[in-house]
Parts: sequence; C-alpha cells; structure tokens
Amino acid sequence: MSENTVKLEITFRSLLEAVFSLGISEKQQPWEVLSAELFDIEV
Repeated sequence: MSENTVKLEITFRSLLEAVFSLGISEKQQPWEVLSAELFDIEV
C-alpha cells in the first residue's frame, strides 16, 4: 500500500486551537500517534 504525505506549515498556536476544539474521543487518535512517535511504541 502506498503512503500519501502532505507537508503543512501551521503555527503551533493554530495547532493547539484545533486540538482544543476536538471532542474527547477525537483527541484520542492524535494522542496515540504522538505517543507512538515520541516513545517509539507500536500503535
């Protein structure tokens, strides 16, 4: 399967605002991805 990649330039503040606007269940998915990347854990 091929992987599609998009490069975005976004301010950290805009990213935080976007995350804060998510519901609790929606926040879980980015947290799992970040945790896997930061702590080298397989999700």
